[in-house]
Amino acid sequence: MTVVAVDLGTRYYGKEDIRILVVGPPDGGLGMVYEQRISVLLRDGLDESYLAGDNTRLVTSDAQRNLAVRISTESAGEPVEATAIEIAYEIWRRYPFVPEVEVGLARRPWTAMTMAEPSCASGHGFMCGGSEDQVSRVTVSGGEREILSGIEGLRLLLATGSRFEGFLSDDMTPNEPVADRAIAGDLSIHWVPLSAEVDFPVLRSSLRGAIMSAFQGVRSESVQHLLTSMCAEAIQKVPEVERVVLRFESIALGMVHGGSETVDGAQSSRMREARVHTMTELPRAVTSVSMERGNHVPK
Repeated sequence: MTVVAVDLGTRYYGKEDIRILVVGPPDGGLGMVYEQRISVLLRDGLDESYLAGDNTRLVTSDAQRNLAVRISTESAGEPVEATAIEIAYEIWRRYPFVPEVEVGLARRPWTAMTMAEPSCASGHGFMCGGSEDQVSRVTVSGGEREILSGIEGLRLLLATGSRFEGFLSDDMTPNEPVADRAIAGDLSIHWVPLSAEVDFPVLRSSLRGAIMSAFQGVRSESVQHLLTSMCAEAIQKVPEVERVVLRFESIALGMVHGGSETVDGAQSSRMREARVHTMTELPRAVTSVSMERGNHVPK
């Protein structure tokens, strides 16, 4: 059946959550191990397939997956941005009738396991390291590209140095003012580089360092204030970025007690100073802040 008299809106199809594990290369030792998740989406175009069922130019999602896996294998060890760019451009070169290609890539490094007894270490054991993923999303449209890099799932805790006071309070507000509190949650960092001709690993490291420095060093009046200060630190210290976006998903912390008097000596003193919290993963409070170079940064 042919569909007539309609205007197609934005549409896309492809493959998401393509997972591979990269190990090797053997001649370089087994020091490079990481898992990688890839998504490939073809956007718009192909009206004849959507409206008339003509699949002559329909690129199957399995073909998209196979091409992404092949390039990921050949570019093992390259920055996530370089791999995503290569996948996007290869798809666009092969299938130029597709108006827009979007490739997303997330990488989580694995680290070598260490043994208490050096003679027992084989060098073949690895564990998934850290809580964060290195991510990149590349969009190619008409030969032009847009690059978004990032770090996702970075779990952070600020044990002290944050207060939350002076907020609007009415009959729906259960919160009490807090002069000093702990903040915990998962931070996602995304940024747009000013140019594709940058050293992406160095840029990632510099940006991460600037944001972590602000997270630990700023006296926070709220999560909103803290994230804005972190964005400003990144923009000011890393001139290679055009825009920075932070998203923080807070984990609710409830105080259980402030310590224990049951142990004698120094350990008892440390226990008295400790604060024990319950952690509630859901629901989460979500806060996001975006800042572009040239924007006024409030003091």
